[in-house]
Amino acid sequence: MRGHFVFLRLRPASLVHRRAADFGDLPVRWLIAEWPPEEAEPTRYWLSNLPADTSKRRLVRLAKLRWRIEHDYREIKTGLGLDHYEGRTWQGWHHHTTLVSAAHAFLTLQRLDPKPVRRNDPLRRTPTPASPTRPAHRHLPHLQNPPPTTEPQTPPTIMTKHY
Repeated sequence: MRGHFVFLRLRPASLVHRRAADFGDLPVRWLIAEWPPEEAEPTRYWLSNLPADTSKRRLVRLAKLRWRIEHDYREIKTGLGLDHYEGRTWQGWHHHTTLVSAAHAFLTLQRLDPKPVRRNDPLRRTPTPASPTRPAHRHLPHLQNPPPTTEPQTPPTIMTKHY
């Protein structure tokens, strides 16, 4: 992540913070400001309660993580239908949000997974590149592939009778 950032340790002094501390000593916080080179002043600000020895790289990474969370929420809401629930029960809402969350987890795993080995698609102009071999159990380690059998396979018997 590249950019210009300003880091400062300070005590926020708003009335809300003073009331939360019972008008006593306020805790020291990080102020992180993003300052683009073409701007006259910083454009984005974050307050953080992380310890004083937190690296600046980690402060920026965690501050920018909010964008990822907002992006995922927008994807869940618009693309997966989180906002489509119109029921009246807590159980129904819980069921709906659970299914939407499972669908989001599945799509995230698909997006992060290397491309599977595929045959050439006759409708595509260029063949799909193959990835290195993938173990079938990479996401579910408890489902190992069964060991190969050395016994000859016998054809299944036909169970249908014609009368």
